[in-house]
Amino acid sequence: QAEVLKEQIRQFDENAFKERKAERRERYTKAVEQLGDEKAPIRMGGVYTLVGLVDEWLEEENLSDPERLKEGQVIINNLCAYIRSPFTLTSHYNELSNPTPKGIYKDKKEKFYADKATLDSESDVRLSIIKEIHDRLQGPEENTPGTWSDFEYDFSGSVFFYPVDLTKSYYTKPINFSGSTYQALADFTGSTYQALAYFTGSTY
Repeated sequence: QAEVLKEQIRQFDENAFKERKAERRERYTKAVEQLGDEKAPIRMGGVYTLVGLVDEWLEEENLSDPERLKEGQVIINNLCAYIRSPFTLTSHYNELSNPTPKGIYKDKKEKFYADKATLDSESDVRLSIIKEIHDRLQGPEENTPGTWSDFEYDFSGSVFFYPVDLTKSYYTKPINFSGSTYQALADFTGSTYQALAYFTGSTY
């Protein structure tokens, strides 16, 4: 009887895990679609879904550590790809940063405020990704790894048209910021890099 009960519990756990896995895959697919939506709030929703999914995979008891990291890394790659993706209005960042329309926006106040609002909305989406990653790259104690410290991050060639705060971050795997452009504040102070860290060819 004990053996039968044990087998029933095992099968129940297995089925529950399969359901969880299928439900996560479904949410993942929908969230990736949301990242391509025209509306910033919907893109933001996709970001938070993906972030939550990484946390769920890392807490999954039915997987080994390497399997958890593998599942999470797929989503991290998506978030990094979003940060790397070009955004047309960044080429007008300097003009849009001025309270008085200049350059191509001279005598086009309406277009200036519309484009500025679009750029600001996209800044918020990208800032939220950096913030969520940053929050998980620090342990409770100083100079200790966070829950996302074992992932690889590729931000190469990114244009950061918003402030980047990655202070006191802890990385155990390679991180790549090479060829990036920072149009606002960039702060990496107090961080720990246990593997390769690329910052070459960047513009500040």
